[in-house]
Amino acid sequence: MDVEYQIFVSSTYADLVDERRSVIESVLNLGHIPVGMEAFQASDDTQWDYIKRRIDDSDYYVLIVAERYGSELKGKSYTQMEYEYAVAQGVSTGGVFARRRCSQDVGRGKGRVREKGQTREIPKAV
Repeated sequence: MDVEYQIFVSSTYADLVDERRSVIESVLNLGHIPVGMEAFQASDDTQWDYIKRRIDDSDYYVLIVAERYGSELKGKSYTQMEYEYAVAQGVSTGGVFARRRCSQDVGRGKGRVREKGQTREIPKAV
């Protein structure tokens, strides 16, 4: 049976466009479904309610971190709120620390995820 996972990709945006593109491309190359702000549609929900629903529908949450904190709502960045929400909901999370020239390096290795105290690879869909 082929398994396709939905993977929510989170980060600040303007400073990590290339890194996000690399991660999303890697997710697609593994045969899975990326979800991120690039695909968000207009809806009647508040932005935060829509984001939470997309995280709820995801199997994995991948966080790309760099130097910016990001847009805030009530004193917290959306990126931080997304991460905290994913963890609280029990969504398996993984992270990448973006450094200079990260866009050239992200996606070259295998995807890894930390789940319930263990690190494991995200399997490639067949």
